[in-house]
Amino acid sequence: MTHSGFRTVTVMTYPFAVGHKMSGEVIRPLAEDSRQWPAGGLFASANDLSRFAIALLNDGMVDGQQVIAANVVRTMFTPRVEIPALRQQYGYGLFINDRVVEHAGSNPGFTAVLRMRPDEHCAVIALANSDAFLRSTAQRALETCTGRAAPAPIVTNTIAIPPQQTSDYEGTYAQPRRWTIEVVRSGDALVLKQFGKEFPLLRVAGDRLAFLPAAGARPKEIVFHRDSSGKIDLLQEDLWAFKKLRASAQSP
Repeated sequence: MTHSGFRTVTVMTYPFAVGHKMSGEVIRPLAEDSRQWPAGGLFASANDLSRFAIALLNDGMVDGQQVIAANVVRTMFTPRVEIPALRQQYGYGLFINDRVVEHAGSNPGFTAVLRMRPDEHCAVIALANSDAFLRSTAQRALETCTGRAAPAPIVTNTIAIPPQQTSDYEGTYAQPRRWTIEVVRSGDALVLKQFGKEFPLLRVAGDRLAFLPAAGARPKEIVFHRDSSGKIDLLQEDLWAFKKLRASAQSP
């Protein structure tokens, strides 16, 4: 991987695309955020990522050389923890969803998706110098590679939450360096408030709730966690756990 690196001052010396927001705004200067290095933050070309994917799909071998120890690759592909809100598992640096293994990342003005089917030696890389993730493009390419369609998405059936149970979930939830979520009661309904918008919540099962992030979109699931005393102490949305800070005053 000769055109990859973590330091912006280094990768700027390689040929690279200029990042853009979806509005068309050019990203300047190129962002550097070392706090993201433990989670990723690697700048790389499509060719370099391709060689990385080849190594992962071949027990660490590239061009007849062992560049990554085979046991390291197996360890990366081994599920370590559940991600309840996404119905996925996490290995070491890789998300595992049934037989698909992937990692995606972004920096202001750039997105990347690496999606693999190790059992079929297929990998797809989708890079964009835009804030738009090319997940659908990556999925269609993976289907072309494997010759089979992706499994049908899980159908989320929801029911109303009884008014006498809404107080369990009401409160303010926060995640450092992310955002704050409010869960409040509005009439007989439970509402999630984030990014200046309100989303009615419905129950999927137990402490798994869901909301519609946009008209016509699939329901997005969130999961609440209870401590040893049975009280809710965390809310998980996407990858992140939000700690419950306080109960909210009941809304009219």
